[in-house]
Amino acid sequence: SSSFHVEMTCPSECTNTFAHEIHVFSDFLHMHEIGKQGWSWVHSQSQSIPLTRIEYFAFANQHSSPVNITIRKGDRINTNCVWDSSARSGP
Repeated sequence: SSSFHVEMTCPSECTNTFAHEIHVFSDFLHMHEIGKQGWSWVHSQSQSIPLTRIEYFAFANQHSSPVNITIRKGDRINTNCVWDSSARSGP
């Protein structure tokens, strides 16, 4: 597929088990050699905050993106990846 999109979720049921808040200072999206795009969001009860958006992922040019966000109990985290596996003949 030239554009295969998957969204993964860390649900609020998971973050509700956290013993304390987590301060996030960096976000790193890693999509192996077939990644095209990626983005992440944190959703709380009052707002949705973007973490990272990579429009043109390049395996040879991966980097961490600085962020400054606190993940609290009940927050939901969504990460989206788009892959291009059209040049591959197998899994």
